[in-house]
Amino acid sequence: MYKQKLKEAVGRAAAFSAAVTMVSILAAGAILPGVTMADALNPLTERTLLLSSSSPGWDYLDGSGNGLYAPPGSGANGQKTGETFTFKTSTDSTATGVPVKAFTFQYCVGAAGECQAPGDDAVGPPRNDDSSHSDLNVVTSSPAEGTDFEIYLNGVASSGWSMTASNLEDSSNPHTGKNNFITLTNATGVSPTAGEPIKVVFFASATNYITNPGSGAFFVKINDYNSDVLQNFRDAYPDTANHCDADHTTYDASSGTTTCNQNVIDGGVTVANVMNNSIEIQTKVLETMDFSVGTVDPDTLTEAVLGHPHGQCESILPAVPGSSAAANTIALGDPTLENSLSTAQPYDGFSYWRLSSNSANGGTVYFSGATLHNTENNAIAPLSDNPNSDASVAPLAGTEQFGLGIDTDADALDPAFVTEVASHTSDPIDYWHDPTLSPLSATPSYGHASGALTSAAQFAFNASANTTPVPIASENTQVVDCATGKMRYVADIAATTPAGIYTTKINYLAAPEY
Repeated sequence: MYKQKLKEAVGRAAAFSAAVTMVSILAAGAILPGVTMADALNPLTERTLLLSSSSPGWDYLDGSGNGLYAPPGSGANGQKTGETFTFKTSTDSTATGVPVKAFTFQYCVGAAGECQAPGDDAVGPPRNDDSSHSDLNVVTSSPAEGTDFEIYLNGVASSGWSMTASNLEDSSNPHTGKNNFITLTNATGVSPTAGEPIKVVFFASATNYITNPGSGAFFVKINDYNSDVLQNFRDAYPDTANHCDADHTTYDASSGTTTCNQNVIDGGVTVANVMNNSIEIQTKVLETMDFSVGTVDPDTLTEAVLGHPHGQCESILPAVPGSSAAANTIALGDPTLENSLSTAQPYDGFSYWRLSSNSANGGTVYFSGATLHNTENNAIAPLSDNPNSDASVAPLAGTEQFGLGIDTDADALDPAFVTEVASHTSDPIDYWHDPTLSPLSATPSYGHASGALTSAAQFAFNASANTTPVPIASENTQVVDCATGKMRYVADIAATTPAGIYTTKINYLAAPEY
């Protein structure tokens, strides 16, 4: 195993996410730093990483406990995930005449130092995933460009790339033995200009996918290279003449000199992610460091009910403290009839997400999931969605519909909290924050869920959201300070809607951009 030291991470981006499950009758978050090289001064910039799922690798079932609505690449499937990296180069390859011929992505527990692959399985190798533990693993079976992965230069697909996956961990660390190193190579290469956007997409299928680690944070170290055969200052022949060895040197036996071919163009950077259990509204709300999802805004509770004084941008709660309500459960329907739906009127329910990030270029919140469904493969029809227009629809009694949207109607906050916020408005650090979606702006189709349910509120649901995350709110010019999304869900049924218990799992993903 090659010993690989990591360059100082110049920056990082993180995608934190959480999942929401709804239940009802409807039932209803290679790099080689050691020595400072030229690429340390030319980092990949404006980096972001979007996961298809934030669920641990051992969690891959839908809200009904089966895989019918959790295919590879869906929000509920943490075992077979896809990932999308976006970044910009610092070096102008057109001006230098040196094309980019390779990219590498190395998954590690830390952002710098020696690399250990992320995971929480039993000691190994070999290490085997089980029902509550998993290691990160890049699984490939003859990966094909355009099907299993794709590289886009300024929005245009680039051709001629090959993908391999291998294990690259340092010998002084415990090894998982799983693939944590992805290499993309192209003998011809591409020549991006400085600041030209690059997107690298790894798609998920039954045979080519990335398994999420089971818990904790992980970092992905990114470099690009001027060689399609020699990356990371080493190749398949270490410690032999005329090759870069693991210690970053090449020994030329004929001249007795030691040199090293610096193949990295831009790099020395990481993006980060934090894995946590997906949130099911039936059970609990998943929280990341600064992105939480649940059913109760703590700012609406008195301190007596909350059990402590209000704090700055508190996490969303799974339920009212001390209540008998099931944690994180949204039950849509008539409460006098076991929360069942009716053809006479639509029913709605609410949850919340709250995001804070120090990302200078804002971020985007996405949702991923299927419409309500039962174990007989019957599904309530989703409301249509045109992402380029205000394509939301008002609910109509007696019509089979399911949709969601952002409700901007103000909640009744705890009066003591309102007074406390007002007393701190002059603080230079803005210590208190009155809950609001700002600075995020709602996507047109999902920004009209306010008002009376039968006359004003409108909803949408993209039928492709289960495998392609759909943006619902975004901001790209400033940091996101305690943005709170109040999500409203609506369901109608027709007289012919098959009977049963209907469930779904909605996965919310936050992608800050640094």
